[in-house]
Amino acid sequence: MNVTIYGKPSKCQRKIIRKAAHFYGSCLISDRLSSNVCITIKFKKNFLKREYFYGVCDALDLNRPRDFDIEIDADLTFEETLSVLAHELVHVKQYVTGQLKDYSTSKKTKWKGKIHFNECGYGLIDTAYWNAPWEKEAYRLEKTLTRKFMKHLIES
Repeated sequence: MNVTIYGKPSKCQRKIIRKAAHFYGSCLISDRLSSNVCITIKFKKNFLKREYFYGVCDALDLNRPRDFDIEIDADLTFEETLSVLAHELVHVKQYVTGQLKDYSTSKKTKWKGKIHFNECGYGLIDTAYWNAPWEKEAYRLEKTLTRKFMKHLIES
């Protein structure tokens, strides 16, 4: 997995964030798939105020997603940043493995073969954002992944 980082973190944090991205990726995606994945992580000031999200993951090619932009609010604490990064890497896994597919020409999202209709754009679907199955999985796994990574950091 190729990881590029732009924005806020100091060199020390940048190194740990890169390590976290690789750690999360290795937990979620097979080595064969992850060798073709490129992720650009961008830290943006006031992202939450502008976008109403702590972070977002965009697949740059919806047909065969392998390149991703992840944007994260630059004002988060270090632990929050690691958690949001884990959450967004779950979405990378969902796209890469074909579990999640967005249709750019319509307001549809496919999750494990079932179509969900977006009401008014990004993340707002018929079952509401918090009940979207791909978001439930990402929120559930972000906690586990973050704990595992923090333990890994302490032990190494």
